Amino acid sequence: MISHKHRCLFIHIPKCAGTSIEHALGHFDGAESEFGGQDHRTMRTLEETGFSLNMFNSRENMSELGRRWRSKRTAHRHSNKNIRLTPEQYRDYFKFTVVRSPWARVFSVYKYSLKGDPGKVFKGTGLPRDNSFERFVDVYLGHGLLRSQMHWLKDFNGGLPYDFICKFENLHEDFKVACIKMGIEPVELPHKLQSQTADYHEHYNDELIERVGEFYREEVNLFGYCYE
Repeated sequence: MISHKHRCLFIHIPKCAGTSIEHALGHFDGAESEFGGQDHRTMRTLEETGFSLNMFNSRENMSELGRRWRSKRTAHRHSNKNIRLTPEQYRDYFKFTVVRSPWARVFSVYKYSLKGDPGKVFKGTGLPRDNSFERFVDVYLGHGLLRSQMHWLKDFNGGLPYDFICKFENLHEDFKVACIKMGIEPVELPHKLQSQTADYHEHYNDELIERVGEFYREEVNLFGYCYE
């Protein structure tokens, strides 16, 4: 999400309370009736640092380069997702995000998929709605919404060019800090965070704990997460 009003760039990782932050910062203002408003564009889609050979140094970078090219040439039906930055704005705007324990985030995506058709959440799949959490992890881990959080966070150089990183587990306080750093009055978030993490532990066994932790090892180590 880009806000010229608040001079900020917010990277919205799925199931990390990003919609609440987008509401708080006015992302949906004037576009409430438009479809598909959440802005999940990655840092690589939005960064403006000029050409770099690093854009071609991995398959994922090249995929994001293609996505970036398409997003610049195809108008999104939600007008606020067409907002771009100049190189100067990218350099000067406050950049922040929210990260979350991967064990909690995986289960949150599972709950979300059960509300509708998993095949729409994870295109090209057809798991029934009554699939178990363990089966869900078997099929979807690493795909779609369950890609590593690093997929959204990294720039083309593999860096994390953020001024502040909030943690979902301490979001109300961390977002107040982010607001102060942006030079705006702290905004109260509408999200009821506690209810989202209260019940995921009973769905994990030792094997799943280890498997999820190993798959998301980079973010676990980088942000100091452990299963708790």
